[in-house]
Amino acid sequence: MTRFISLIIYFGVALVSVSSYAQDNARVITLSPHLAELVHDAGAGNKLVGVIRGSNYPARVLKIPAIGDASAIDIELIVKLKPDYIFAWEGGNRFGDIQKLQAMGFHVKLFSTSSIYDVPNQIREIGTLLGTSGLALVKAKQLENELLELRDLYRGDMEKRVFLRIWNRPVFTVGGESAINDILQICHASNVFQAYPFAAGPIVTEDILLAEIDLTVNFHPVSVESIFLEQFLKMDHRRVINYDPDILTRSTARTILEISNFCELIRS
Repeated sequence: MTRFISLIIYFGVALVSVSSYAQDNARVITLSPHLAELVHDAGAGNKLVGVIRGSNYPARVLKIPAIGDASAIDIELIVKLKPDYIFAWEGGNRFGDIQKLQAMGFHVKLFSTSSIYDVPNQIREIGTLLGTSGLALVKAKQLENELLELRDLYRGDMEKRVFLRIWNRPVFTVGGESAINDILQICHASNVFQAYPFAAGPIVTEDILLAEIDLTVNFHPVSVESIFLEQFLKMDHRRVINYDPDILTRSTARTILEISNFCELIRS
């Protein structure tokens, strides 16, 4: 009986050791720029072996092989890279690509961010999967504290009505299913098109001209086709500012740490 218990303990320890080794040596591919950032936020950037084209932060990501883009992924390269995990963006990656990868036996983990408050938990989850729980827990707690400090900072100020323009040809805006709305709420501002039932989608010029807008935030350079709209917004004494889209639209640690600066800018 004693020998039996000893064997159970031995194999139990062995299994834990194997599991720990697997985590320490995990290889991960990310199918969205924001997921590559989150892997770094969780302290596991050295485990990235493949990223989607457009991944550019932190700078070391630029040296990692690109396995395709939003329109097509390189299955042959993914096979060669031998990932233990593939992190995909639910709603952002093509469902057919995800199904194909799963059918081939890859461990595809789907991430969905509908709120900025999801970010700390996603960092914890990635840390658990990739064996960097300690680092991930510290980062997640830092971000939760930051969000708590910001939550009541701008209450009592007059609410700003904001038009978020993320593309120009055609004009795309942010609807009600985006984490950016949480950021605006923290800044005591509101998205004029929050009632629209999408995360991001097209908007007709007439709706923009009729909306009561205090401020327009451009997340994309203004095209020739939209200059007349730009001139109208400025002539109507409504502020127009340009902002780096990668920071606020990706929902990562960098996003949360930028909220204070963004709030100060739109409220100035």
